[in-house]
Amino acid sequence: ARHPVGWCRSPHCVPTFGGNMKSQSQKILHALRSGKPLTPLIALRRFGCLRLAARINDLKAEGHAIQSRIMSRNGKRFAAYWMG
Repeated sequence: ARHPVGWCRSPHCVPTFGGNMKSQSQKILHALRSGKPLTPLIALRRFGCLRLAARINDLKAEGHAIQSRIMSRNGKRFAAYWMG
């Protein structure tokens, strides 16, 4: 039987996609330090991160100087993040 996410404490019920927040944040910080912009699509492909803005917010709260700009491509709007 299926259980709602968070209800079952067995290791077999824990979703494995995306990894944990700490390692995602570390990977994102490392990518930002490389000097290249990071977008939600790149973060999803490279780190399995579905909530880049949340991880960026966590990193900013830790004191990291991360800049952002809203971009538009093919009628879609998204944020690009970088460290300068």
